[in-house]
Amino acid sequence: MGAAMADAPRKLSHYFTHSKRKGRAGLPLMSVTMHDGLVRRDSLDRKTDSALKDEEHLLVEPGDIAYNMMRMWQGALGLADEAANVSPAYGVMRPKNTVDPRFAKHWFKSDRGLYMLWAFSYGLTEDRLRLYPAEFLEIPVSWPEFLDQIQTADALDQIERLILLSHRLAGAKGRRYRALIQRLSSNHAGARTELGDFVARSSQKASVDSAPTSIELDNVEGQSGRLIGATPTKELQGARATFQTADILYCKLRPYLNKFHYADRPGLASTEFWVLRADRDVCEQRFLFHLIQTHEFAAEANRPTGSRMPRADWEVVQGAPLPLPSKDEQANLLLPLDAAHSDWLAEIRRGELLQIKKRSLMQRLLPDTGDERASISRREEKGEALDR
Repeated sequence: MGAAMADAPRKLSHYFTHSKRKGRAGLPLMSVTMHDGLVRRDSLDRKTDSALKDEEHLLVEPGDIAYNMMRMWQGALGLADEAANVSPAYGVMRPKNTVDPRFAKHWFKSDRGLYMLWAFSYGLTEDRLRLYPAEFLEIPVSWPEFLDQIQTADALDQIERLILLSHRLAGAKGRRYRALIQRLSSNHAGARTELGDFVARSSQKASVDSAPTSIELDNVEGQSGRLIGATPTKELQGARATFQTADILYCKLRPYLNKFHYADRPGLASTEFWVLRADRDVCEQRFLFHLIQTHEFAAEANRPTGSRMPRADWEVVQGAPLPLPSKDEQANLLLPLDAAHSDWLAEIRRGELLQIKKRSLMQRLLPDTGDERASISRREEKGEALDR
């Protein structure tokens, strides 16, 4: 059961004050990101220099919430856990003793919170919406009392820690699998066989209405080989490539996305996929699945053959020099390779399930009472409709 909500909505000014404190020398410079909250600017993969002096920035201290005025309605905010300087273009809210800022952060990320942030943002079009500090403080909320806020924040913080741990584990397991792939290549550096000598492409096609679904480009996750859905063929037109169980699908369009899949059943796929089949006398299909993830294969697949929409060229790719040990050795190598790949995918899936659990928990702990939406209706009835 969710925490008991306040009898009537209160404005956010009951919980926060707008802070305009100037930045201080010697503090790190931080930026608000959409998914990771406040992060040190020098950790971002983009230009991080600032021409502003320290005192021209804004100061945040632990517990403050900084937000990007242009993206707050999409959840671009961060909870400070250390003193830092931030852009003067941000809004900085300092919590009062009526709110646990951790609870507020979670609420702002909830469906109800995002709706309210959007409703109080101003702009002529969606891409120009801004939530100014004065409007932020006017937002009505029905929040529980302080002790209930703490309990809710504790529960949501715990599952966020589990999600972060799973994400890190998935990254580590993915790197371990990639290391095994490259070890396979380096351990057989002296023995190379061109891909085209033992792999052929299937050119078989079928009508799009010959199966209920088809694997399209968006249905395959890049880098991992995971299938993340299928597209109903009633939404498609034109013929599709056919594949059989154990065939390898490799997306030739924009090969830098590295989309591939090992088929565990027959079906249809976009003709942007190559359907690859190995000569079973010299190569196991599952071993081929790992081979197409080596640097040697990627180097040939990513040779530029187009400008706007690059595609891998089979005439080039079939010449990729790949390690091809004996069938007996392949069988021994497949045990650790398959185990590492399965372990990686299982951790990715675990993280996804934790995200689903988090959403369910947020819906239970942060129920939509409708009180805030009613407040918006009353505001509009008074002629205070938002300028959107």
